[in-house]
Amino acid sequence: MLYQGEVWRAPIACRLEVSIILRQVGGTIQSLFRRIRWVQWGAYRFCPTPDCPSVYKVCPRDGEPGRPFVCGACGVETCTKCHMEFHPSVSCERYREFKVNPDLSLEEWREGKDFVKDCPSCGHTIEKAEGCNHVECLCGKHLCWVCLESFDCSDSCYDHLRSVHHAIM
Repeated sequence: MLYQGEVWRAPIACRLEVSIILRQVGGTIQSLFRRIRWVQWGAYRFCPTPDCPSVYKVCPRDGEPGRPFVCGACGVETCTKCHMEFHPSVSCERYREFKVNPDLSLEEWREGKDFVKDCPSCGHTIEKAEGCNHVECLCGKHLCWVCLESFDCSDSCYDHLRSVHHAIM
């Protein structure tokens, strides 16, 4: 021991790495936190990343929008209200609907639009903004926009438009 001023100080004899300490007491700390969590009745939650030890405070009121929690350990952004990925400018309810049915917004957008159809070969949604009634899908098929018959090349599609529909427009 050393005497410094009016205080006796003991020099640190050995240093322990934080990872070693956490291995020794980490389980105890998590156990204590779980007990505190039950006492707080859900006021805190664990980060959704598996095996991440971080916690965040749950959004306290129902009418209040969720705030982002950015985990300092793994970097994941979580909504403090619905506990899903953080979703700025979209309500939790709307985001949950989107997660259940990712095509919902596309379905709502295309409702009642004559210039939007599905490719009969692959099912991709095609939007025709202008031009003739020959369209080419992402899958490579050439389509007659009027009857959605598919062709392997554009010449066959144009021949069909002229002979069956008497025009390409």
